[in-house]
Amino acid sequence: MSGFGTWSAEEIAAVQRELEAYVRRIVCTPVLTRREQADWTAEMTAHLLEQVSQFADRGQTPDEAVAHAIHQFGVPRELRRQIDREALGYPPSVLLIVACIGVVLLLCSLYALYWAVPPVPSMEIPWHPPRWVSLFTQGFPLSPSLMLAWTLACLAMFRCRSRRDRGGIGVTILLFACAWIGQRALHTPSLGATLTFYGAMGPVHLLDPAFLAGCTILFGLGLALYRWTQNRIVSLFPIALSVAEGLLFPVRNAAQAALYHLTGNPALWGHWNPFTDTFTVLQLIITVAARAMVLGLLLALFRRFDRQRGDRASAQAA
Repeated sequence: MSGFGTWSAEEIAAVQRELEAYVRRIVCTPVLTRREQADWTAEMTAHLLEQVSQFADRGQTPDEAVAHAIHQFGVPRELRRQIDREALGYPPSVLLIVACIGVVLLLCSLYALYWAVPPVPSMEIPWHPPRWVSLFTQGFPLSPSLMLAWTLACLAMFRCRSRRDRGGIGVTILLFACAWIGQRALHTPSLGATLTFYGAMGPVHLLDPAFLAGCTILFGLGLALYRWTQNRIVSLFPIALSVAEGLLFPVRNAAQAALYHLTGNPALWGHWNPFTDTFTVLQLIITVAARAMVLGLLLALFRRFDRQRGDRASAQAA
């Protein structure tokens, strides 16, 4: 074959496989989408093959040519960092640090809320919450829901490539925040449960208007975000946030009840384990499954939109 000296077809195929394996080590990063990984793989493999071809014309063996090409190209770890920085516009470690801060604040806010609710008077237990609890519950507007949204937003930012993508994440969090503020201001728990499917006493009933309204809002929001950003991760972020926020409080209540029975710590008093009730568990499963159905419908529509966009691009090119 031309361009590779006297190498045989088997040697060229082996070289291609070795270069592709090397490139996969570079592009194997959670920052890149599958399409981006494919584009980077094709571009870098073609460049490496061109270098190998030049070394082959100089009389080098396949092993020597591949070794020289890889040495000139660089260390996979350093190249991966450069690609991540180019894709995000900043080092990924920044997002990881901010996400870790969100997790720490989430745990602190949960524990602070445990202490914020005093035990019943009949328990006759001295109640002396730590001083920092008042900072979290009174002096600083911190809530577990907000910290969870913060953490998930940081993780979603790994797949954001433009201001529109980041704006889509911000719009989603703003919508959830408005629902949360509205339920507190109007003393209407069903308003917040519209998006999180878990109210003050348990899961939203399937026949409740809030349940259908929540599914409709999430579907419309996901569709609008995809039309605006063309980013699937951003478009599906509202559903992911809805499921996470909806499961936060039943999981928190179950953990709190288990820890109270285990330790007897008065700070952990005040909640029952919702997973001990069969009806509640079934309701949670059904409501999460309904969110999954909305997600599946959105993915099917996204694929259809992508095919239509590809067909239009092919027709224009022809």
